[in-house]
Amino acid sequence: MRITIEATDDVVELTRARECIDAMIAPLASRPAAVEASARIEALALSARSRNALFVGNVMTVADLCRCTRDDLLRLRSFGRTSLNEVTAALAARGLCLATDESEVGHE
Repeated sequence: MRITIEATDDVVELTRARECIDAMIAPLASRPAAVEASARIEALALSARSRNALFVGNVMTVADLCRCTRDDLLRLRSFGRTSLNEVTAALAARGLCLATDESEVGHE
């Protein structure tokens, strides 16, 4: 987006321009800093070990990750508790979470 404002000494016009810009920015500022589900895993800024384990497991997007359960992830090669904690923290910081395993329902 490009906004062009002509130089003017008219305070009313400058104030109106400022109000218009503020009105356009307000909805963007109120959005949470969540990563879109279609974003690639790289958007989560995970460690190389966690990221590589997810790639090997064909988990390429945040949506793919959110469809995984804790058990699914722990079955991935080179993906342990530390990686699991890192992933769940990264998702939680963005208001997202992993899928719930059927055996975990009611036990949390």
